[in-house]
Amino acid sequence: MKIAWIAPINKKCGISYYAENFYNELSKYIELIRLDPYDFIKNKKAFVENINKCDLVHIQYETSLFVEKQKNYYNEMCNEIKKNKIITLHEIYKTPPFVFPKEKIKGFFLSKIIKQYIWDLRHPHWAEFNKHCKKEFYGDYFLVHSELQKRILIEKGINGSKVETILMPVENIKTINTKEESSLFMLGSMGFINPLYDYELLFLVLERLTFNWRFYWIGGIRRKEDICILEKIKENISKRGWEKRFIITNYVSKDEKEKYLSQLQMYFAFFKDRSSSMSLADAISFQKIIFATKISLIEEMYSKYHFCILCDNDYQKILENILKVINDESIKTNLKEACIRYCQDNNYNNLAHKLINIYKGFLL
Repeated sequence: MKIAWIAPINKKCGISYYAENFYNELSKYIELIRLDPYDFIKNKKAFVENINKCDLVHIQYETSLFVEKQKNYYNEMCNEIKKNKIITLHEIYKTPPFVFPKEKIKGFFLSKIIKQYIWDLRHPHWAEFNKHCKKEFYGDYFLVHSELQKRILIEKGINGSKVETILMPVENIKTINTKEESSLFMLGSMGFINPLYDYELLFLVLERLTFNWRFYWIGGIRRKEDICILEKIKENISKRGWEKRFIITNYVSKDEKEKYLSQLQMYFAFFKDRSSSMSLADAISFQKIIFATKISLIEEMYSKYHFCILCDNDYQKILENILKVINDESIKTNLKEACIRYCQDNNYNNLAHKLINIYKGFLL
């Protein structure tokens, strides 16, 4: 069995990290040819020659991974691949967060077409996603991270029997390095600074904590359009005089990330919306005490593994829950045990074997 594994290599994004971990596990058991989407753009002939050496192709899909100089190469690449294709879809929304739904645009025939055309120009990422979805991403089988993602694909016309849910993978259980005896509580979150995180809620919680704390945002900016969010965060930090209490690390290496994460006593996953989250998976692997807002992704994970304190977007209730955790060791124990169960069931090695069984199903 030889699989073409198409995913970003050494790109500063969660999908690259995810793909690297899976590649490392899969390559212990089967032969892989590792290809970056950019390899197709750079040298189509060599890319296709490598594909032809394989029995099956597995693509990690996120629209922007196939864009170079404002041109999307996904259609062209898939048309060149004459093998069965398994597609892992990472970001799936019925409607892009905080964007007026294209399907709700109204108007007479010509005016509606013009409005939809303008929508596509303003939201090229999602316009391409919708086009690829209508083509079923040129795939034969699809992997997603939640049942909600699966339902969305079915609503968009993809046969549900071709879609399988595999929860967000985690690395093996990590060593914890928290200093419980310290009077300074180490708090944090992780990931790229982005509009899907509720920073307003975060500041409302932090400014009302009655104990001594330091907060780390492990990550930084990925997209230019998010610079304004970073500037607003810095403005709030300065206004409160928190320059030494609220630390933004910017992009860090894997070793540095794990060093910061291991020291946290509490992890805040205050999402407004999220389709998938590698940062949350990392927090689970370190058995962090996680406080998370009620979004579909987390509620679905929570229903199977009670790995976090699930909270409404209400800072007062979050503060009450923080005090409960501090004063009740049994809650901490239960949360850590739930994280361990999640890791045992959904680590990369176990899920790699699931992938191999899926591959075999296509090759028998």
